[in-house]
Amino acid sequence: MGFRETSASDKKDVLEVSIESGVISSYTAFIAINKDLNKPVQRPLARRDVPRPFLLSATAVMSSKHACRLDRPYALGHRQKKKGLSLRETSPELERAHSCNKRTNLETHHPVLGENYLVQLISLQKADGSWDLSEGLALVLGMKLQDIQDAFTIKNANLTSWATVLAVLWLHANGQDLKCEWELLERKAVVWIHKHAGSVRHLLVTNAIAFLKSPVDPAVFAL
Repeated sequence: MGFRETSASDKKDVLEVSIESGVISSYTAFIAINKDLNKPVQRPLARRDVPRPFLLSATAVMSSKHACRLDRPYALGHRQKKKGLSLRETSPELERAHSCNKRTNLETHHPVLGENYLVQLISLQKADGSWDLSEGLALVLGMKLQDIQDAFTIKNANLTSWATVLAVLWLHANGQDLKCEWELLERKAVVWIHKHAGSVRHLLVTNAIAFLKSPVDPAVFAL
């Protein structure tokens, strides 16, 4: 429990349980084994970025007010069917969900997922919640990196703050129907902006909205 040194017998018990069950402990670790040579792999670790997959049902891609309640559209559909109504007679949202159910490949039909821009943007976010200004971010924004850099003229701020504000604006302007997939990472980014942008936060947001010609309400940056 951390109140005293672990005795030898307790260490032995921990090791035995860890090895037998395959659960890591403070005394064990996982290592890679070359099965052909039956030897541990000694070469340096290599980083590999794996985009987070979107495992969404069709009803999740309808509208922001329904996106978090995957069961609700189906429940409404069942209740209204019992009343003798078809999906086409219910609501535009349910009709769109019904048509989406017939699609076998969501990615080729969705305006955001069609180019994987949302996945790219999420993969570019750093662990602290911020984004660096990079070619990858410029690609998502659909702009030249040099143009984004030239538009940054705010003193007492840095390019990371500028890039993070632009990324958050892009999410709100282009990914509302998948908000449940990114709202937590967006909140983390907003907290980072409040912490690091300081007194120039409002100026950053105003300039970014003007630069992107974004319809997003600046209030999204409130905590």
